[in-house]
Amino acid sequence: MPVVLYVWKGNYPWDVRAEKVCKSLIKAGHEVYMLARWAEGQAERESIDGINVIRVGYKTARKLTQPLSINPIWAGAIKKAILELKPAIIIPREIMLAEACGRLGRRYNIPVVMDMAEHYPAAMKGWKKYYKSLSLRILVHHLNIPEIVEQRAVRLMSGIITVSRELSDRLGKVHHFNTGDIQIVNNTPEKQWFDGVDKGPKLPPLRFAYHGHFSQDRNLDTMIKAFIIAAEKCSGIRLTLAGDGENFDECFEIAEQSAVKDRICFTGAYKHGDIRKLYGETDIAILPFKTNEFINHIIANKLFDYMAAGKPVIVSRAKPMARIIEETGAGIVADCSSPESLADVIININDYPLREMSENGIAAFRDKYNWDVDADNLIKFVNRLI
Repeated sequence: MPVVLYVWKGNYPWDVRAEKVCKSLIKAGHEVYMLARWAEGQAERESIDGINVIRVGYKTARKLTQPLSINPIWAGAIKKAILELKPAIIIPREIMLAEACGRLGRRYNIPVVMDMAEHYPAAMKGWKKYYKSLSLRILVHHLNIPEIVEQRAVRLMSGIITVSRELSDRLGKVHHFNTGDIQIVNNTPEKQWFDGVDKGPKLPPLRFAYHGHFSQDRNLDTMIKAFIIAAEKCSGIRLTLAGDGENFDECFEIAEQSAVKDRICFTGAYKHGDIRKLYGETDIAILPFKTNEFINHIIANKLFDYMAAGKPVIVSRAKPMARIIEETGAGIVADCSSPESLADVIININDYPLREMSENGIAAFRDKYNWDVDADNLIKFVNRLI
């Protein structure tokens, strides 16, 4: 039974992509070990749903266990796991630990495949914490350290898994990485996950919603302002925002100062198991993301979730999302750059073929954008490189 070593920078549980990837590899006959960052109260080793989790930095101060290739705690843990487990392949998630995996993979003649779920350098440049600290701002925005880390990691990879066509194309263009060694594995949901969800929108639709992380690149402040404009003309509509993040307070304050604050609901952070109920209560989903370097290379897994639940989706003109909505007919590509332009779509939502969009989303999920399809692509790619 081939051993796979999956290297995840964060705590586990829980991460939806790490779980799906590892469980699919187990189902395909692989023995999977995951290196994950230790958190207070967790065991050093345990088995979770068949995934053998080994936690790095057990009972070590968190500030010393930053998931970086230059951190000797992580480099030592990866080397120890290689010597103990003798993996057939190593799969680091994202760029932060990929260079350490790549160097050790070459030393021990083990293929290393990065699971690149984000355009990480662009993501970091959008996070507030890299503006607030002078030293971090210099490292990220002036010295471009994330780009250097990415470049050093990519050149050591035997293959790369991405989440979009656009991200794959970027690797070929920017890093001259062989596109034949890149495999797209979308962040799609498992088919059975939406069993029992109340599919499709109520007509006319009343509840608009966003579920996920609150950050500047999600453009949620513009969405809330757009809803306020629309709600003043459409008395029945409501807005639900589920999740939290670095600009939650800013978004909450915008809503609180409006005349329609009683029609805007913030749920705060939610458990993954709650998402089906939240989706079932949604009529129209909104993903108003900015069209920047980060967003133009990734696809939020929520897009596929909404399609699976038969919820028409209003998306911005960000390239991957717009491409998929235009391909499937599962929603509306809108100008989300200003509150006024997005409000116009919300106000006129009943002019769109919402029932047809719902059916299109469900069909696209059933036939193409589901984890069965992506897991098959993942397994074939991994097996080719072992």
